[in-house]
Amino acid sequence: MTKTSTGLNLSWIMSQGGSNKNSQAGNIEKLLLSRPLKRSECREASRPCPWVSCKYHLYLDVNRSRKSLNVAFPKKDVVQLEETCALDVADEGPHTLEEIGDLLNISRERVRQIVELGLSRIPKEFLPLLREYLEK
Repeated sequence: MTKTSTGLNLSWIMSQGGSNKNSQAGNIEKLLLSRPLKRSECREASRPCPWVSCKYHLYLDVNRSRKSLNVAFPKKDVVQLEETCALDVADEGPHTLEEIGDLLNISRERVRQIVELGLSRIPKEFLPLLREYLEK
């Protein structure tokens, strides 16, 4: 699989029609110009999402602090994923730890650890507000 510097999956683009190089170059140019910049623009976009460089894309795990890049599903291409956008998953509503683990290709226990770490980073004065929000 070949990606451009913007993280666009070229094999996906080339599978979208056009067998000659001019047609493929035209497809690439159209997609680069149509890249969504806001959630409102990508909500109704085609799926699977071709923008693997997006921080909400489920195909890549980018860790800036360790300067590492991990392909979450090394044996799959982007088009084979059931879900490609974390924001789409969040819009669906609550999910179990196991469902999230399957989406991220990590264990249920690792999801629990990440949730616990995230909750521990919330300042104590905001916990009552969070509980109130979650109870609605």
